[in-house]
Amino acid sequence: MMSQNSSISSSKTFRGYVRALLTFTVLLSGGFSLLVAYGYQHGWMDFAFIKLYQYQLSKIESDARPDIVFVGDSSLGNAIDADEFQRLSGKHVQNLALTGAYGYAGTFNMIRRVTQANNPELVIIMHTPDIFTRPIAYDGYLHTALSLKDWRDIPFSILVKTFTNFDAVMSMARTFVRKSGMPDNMVISNDYIRQGPALNLDDNSNHQLSEASINLEKKMFLKKISAFCGDNGLQCVYAFGPWLELFCQQSQSFIKKTKEIVISTGLRVATEQPKCLSPNELGDAWDHVAPHSKKEATSFYFKKLQPFL
Repeated sequence: MMSQNSSISSSKTFRGYVRALLTFTVLLSGGFSLLVAYGYQHGWMDFAFIKLYQYQLSKIESDARPDIVFVGDSSLGNAIDADEFQRLSGKHVQNLALTGAYGYAGTFNMIRRVTQANNPELVIIMHTPDIFTRPIAYDGYLHTALSLKDWRDIPFSILVKTFTNFDAVMSMARTFVRKSGMPDNMVISNDYIRQGPALNLDDNSNHQLSEASINLEKKMFLKKISAFCGDNGLQCVYAFGPWLELFCQQSQSFIKKTKEIVISTGLRVATEQPKCLSPNELGDAWDHVAPHSKKEATSFYFKKLQPFL
């Protein structure tokens, strides 16, 4: 009888330990998730090119009220000289380019932030042509979100992965280390990240993208952009960023299909083709205009966008 009672007591003790362990795990996970959520909401995360993001946010938060706003990725940042476009158009211009890591999701949030301060006459969305081959930039959306409510647009599986990732805590730690005085190698030059050495062209490289490489899920945030522009009376126009001319020549079906996809979301497209870069105009990536050709590229896009000014 004593043996039976002892067994029952041991079983209860074991179950108690298990419940305590589960409770502790839930509380720890919840606390960890809240910390990560708070870090995202308050800009504590060390995301790609965070210094650039903060630089662009400072423009939005300034007293400037631009007539024309450019939003997009590095193909935009390296192609459009805001001062030159302002000279050509006679309008006040801001270039708020981020990078490909932020994707359409980051662009969507930048447009939303701009309209909190001012409704510009024209919003120009410019991304690299090959953005349609990339996954949705959910990280870019989280890092640029305006509030926790925005997270409802993120699939639950993505949120779970984000909030149970120990790297998130390390990311916050890196941010605080930088704020304490550690050097940052990213330099802003001519209103964007300073380029590295120009690419060396390899004639044997494949410069052909097919329709099969298109990720149709990319329409998700383009649709959100289109709907937001419509709801807020914004004139929003899409322009393909520059691309090496070999890609232009060998990927025509890809370009045509992606243009059709953009139009299907309700956005107007200002450029039939990207600005196709000769080897002399090529910077440090296939879609980066060399610094010495930036004003020329700006003139190219100004002519394409004139009907919308």
